[in-house]
Amino acid sequence: MIFMHSTAGKIENEDDVEGAVLEKIFLYNRVFEVIDTLFYNFIKKRISKTWKTIDIAAINEWIEL
Repeated sequence: MIFMHSTAGKIENEDDVEGAVLEKIFLYNRVFEVIDTLFYNFIKKRISKTWKTIDIAAINEWIEL
């Protein structure tokens, strides 16, 4: 996974505005990709056979710390 930080400096002309908007769109899309991946992995784990036996016990143990 690649994290990018804002490289936009001063907006001085129309090309800078377009670049800043495209960068914001890219960064928002990355956030949604991360959320989608997290949700996919959760659902995959949730429907697995180990959910009730191993995972619930691990979650309960973690909560009781």
